[in-house]
Amino acid sequence: MKITIFYGSIHKTRGNTYVIINEFAEGAKEAGAKVEVVLLAEKEINHCITCVKCWTKTPGRCALKDDMAGLLKIFMQSDLVVMATPVYIHNVTGIMKTFLDRMMPIIDPHQVKMENGYTGHIKKFDEYKQNVRMAAKEVVENMKISEVTAQKLDQPFIPEEMYIEQVNKYWDSRIAHYKENKE
Repeated sequence: MKITIFYGSIHKTRGNTYVIINEFAEGAKEAGAKVEVVLLAEKEINHCITCVKCWTKTPGRCALKDDMAGLLKIFMQSDLVVMATPVYIHNVTGIMKTFLDRMMPIIDPHQVKMENGYTGHIKKFDEYKQNVRMAAKEVVENMKISEVTAQKLDQPFIPEEMYIEQVNKYWDSRIAHYKENKE
């Protein structure tokens, strides 16, 4: 199992939050996991400029050139992701907020009506995040992830039919867009 901890403190390895994540990492390693702690303060992460090219021109890839492309790759290749941050003014640190904002390339731009009645982006990670949370609890309580949770984590984020439909709609719109602009 590959666990990645994204740590959002400007103080890097100093501070109470780091002490806690370090213990989590050591426990996970003792249980056989491969653990990487990413100190976001050591990375160049520019602020999102909401150009939405990651949804249109370069799907899944941000137009900004910094360390974020590599961080997203690490995120997507992880079996379990931990985002750790001290609390500053009742919220995550600025570094962590910037990191979260720059996750836009892995979010689906399409809108849906959510259970709470609001409209928002398709939450393909909601169920997965719940399964990751359960996996973390199981690691802490049992030093392993149950077979049931592991199977849930192995499932695709969205049904294959929905993925194919969305990809085809996207490419049809892009092809139409470029045909219109060439004429």
